[in-house]
Amino acid sequence: MIETVFSTSDVHVADRFDCWRERMVNLHAPMDLSSDYVGDYRAEMRFLQLGTTCVWPAAMRPVRHQRTPRLIGQSDPEGYNLTFMLRGTKRLAQAGMEGACGPGDLQIVDTSQPYDCHAIDSAAAHHISVSYLHRVFQAHDRGTTVSAWIRHQRLEAARRDLADPALRAVPVHRIGTGWGFTQHAVFSRAFHAAYGVPPRDYRHRALSAEQ
Repeated sequence: MIETVFSTSDVHVADRFDCWRERMVNLHAPMDLSSDYVGDYRAEMRFLQLGTTCVWPAAMRPVRHQRTPRLIGQSDPEGYNLTFMLRGTKRLAQAGMEGACGPGDLQIVDTSQPYDCHAIDSAAAHHISVSYLHRVFQAHDRGTTVSAWIRHQRLEAARRDLADPALRAVPVHRIGTGWGFTQHAVFSRAFHAAYGVPPRDYRHRALSAEQ
């Protein structure tokens, strides 16, 4: 296990935001960061490398993260960022959809797609151990593995969007992509296995019932 610890309090006030931005780019992926607190930015983090998985407990003042097509073209780790919020609010816009999460919520970001994320005085899994992370997941659905639980949450989110009249114009494959299913065939099979019908048929039934 490789661990990195950083706090902006360890550097000069004028350099804090630039140092934090550099850390985010080096540890995650190229992104644009902006904040109203650039003059004295407060943030701290631990970064644990566990093979192909990373655990990143962090706390920070309000900040905006953006991944544009240009930045994705520079470097794409082809991964997913899963956030478990302990404090504050985080708003995310990706794949034509928007959502927010607060304390106790989970949120998934696809690093291969453009996104706009606003974190407001947030603490995300700060100083959490790997064993505790697994216990958090199991508390939601006892006996389910972490990967299976995450997959179920993505399917549930897609199911809700398919049944939302406000998203009627969003193609089925875009809803699947927005929740991490980059291949429509994979999304359709997984959805059918979970709910007994293909996503297109589920949407038709759900929206017809609303009329």
